[in-house]
Amino acid sequence: MLIRFLHKSYFPQYFLLFVIAAALWAKAFISPCDLPATGPESPLYRLVQPLIPAGHMAAAAGFLLLLFEAFFLNMVLVKHDLVPKNSLVGALVFILLMSQPGQALTINPQLLAALFMIPAFNRILDTYGQPDPTRQVFSASLLAGLASLFLFPSMVTALVLLVSLAIFGTFSPRILLVSVSGVFTVYLYLFIYYFVADDPGGHYKEYIGWFRELPPMALSYQYMQYILWAVTGLFLVRALVFVANHLNEWNISKRKAVLMAIWFLLLASGAVVYLRDDLSTGLTLAAVPAAVLVSIYFTNGRKVSVMLEIFVVIWFLATFINNLIISTC
Repeated sequence: MLIRFLHKSYFPQYFLLFVIAAALWAKAFISPCDLPATGPESPLYRLVQPLIPAGHMAAAAGFLLLLFEAFFLNMVLVKHDLVPKNSLVGALVFILLMSQPGQALTINPQLLAALFMIPAFNRILDTYGQPDPTRQVFSASLLAGLASLFLFPSMVTALVLLVSLAIFGTFSPRILLVSVSGVFTVYLYLFIYYFVADDPGGHYKEYIGWFRELPPMALSYQYMQYILWAVTGLFLVRALVFVANHLNEWNISKRKAVLMAIWFLLLASGAVVYLRDDLSTGLTLAAVPAAVLVSIYFTNGRKVSVMLEIFVVIWFLATFINNLIISTC
């Protein structure tokens, strides 16, 4: 069925994945949403937002960006031996996760941040086994800083990099300094921009306020959205149980990569505390590590059961109904 069919990356599989993504984004093509707004802690998104054509053009650009990120993440999973070669399951899972909130089916901060979070995660995994991972560590830190300029909570990617120093055994005072220098470089240029063009002290207070003032919990979503989150949560819990039970069966490099994905998920989930007024954005922030873990669960079992295939189809149908019929901008 669906998972088995996507185990081979031939043209029919790519076409099917395109059709699935187009079905999930059908409402965006028919009745596109406005571009979402963000606070001043996402300056690069606020800078490019007026330059993005609204309506159908923004929806089409968001759709193409989603496909690019899905295939790129799938390539990262194959590269690090987390899923079998030629499998497109990772791309499918990422598309399902990133297409869940119907209001976000356009160019949005999550998609733009993920454009940097995915290569940052790839560079973090590249540091394993390197005698001198300076270049990989700096580029991962730089990419994490750039991601945070589109969606500030994506700064958790920098925390993942710090955790990797302990898990991969690459810690040293010099590497620790390099791991923060990329983020520091990004925000140094941001400070210089604010210093020349605006009031840097006022923006500093906005960042401090973002950490100090927790937003109220927003629970005003439609019932189908909660059902969809529950189905997604079941897949994620099952994936965590699967990797916990099979962790010792894999080679050490794969084991450490899976541990990094788990830490990534935990840190990204913790950022939801600061996004309680926008749970859709907060939960989508964890889409990259969640896609990694669920893809491992789907592809590393001895065989794909019929029941699992049925549940994946139900997951797709629930997402399709949520986006096409119930969700509104």
